Amino acid sequence: MGATPSATRSAAPPAERTALVRASGPEAARLLDEVEALSGRLGGLALRSEDVVHGDFHHRNLLADGDRVTAVIDWEQAMPGDWRYDVLWLAFWCRADRRGVEPLAAELAGGHADALVRPDERAVYAGLLTLRLLDLFAHLWPTG
Repeated sequence: MGATPSATRSAAPPAERTALVRASGPEAARLLDEVEALSGRLGGLALRSEDVVHGDFHHRNLLADGDRVTAVIDWEQAMPGDWRYDVLWLAFWCRADRRGVEPLAAELAGGHADALVRPDERAVYAGLLTLRLLDLFAHLWPTG
């Protein structure tokens, strides 16, 4: 364990990105407020910081031959951090986007994530995931 990983170093995006998220609508602004409050409560939590984190590890970034993973692609978001973030990200996307995901695979990914990460750590990563999605949606579908 060590300092907070790069992937979670700042719970709030830069000011201009925060403004874009808030301008997306009242629900986005409410979620951003909740994540910022979570950051205040759990900001001192020490998480791993020296692992390799893919940053976008999900079923559509894996190449496989049958049951064997042969490659992991799309490394542009890679950074030092806590490798368990990738497990949680995979579990989220296996449940959120079930295209091409066997139900058993989604269940296994979720169970593995639950077994690896304590609830307080999971809250931090859930907040980070929420920020990433809010930021993505604000950029894909800006208002005005």
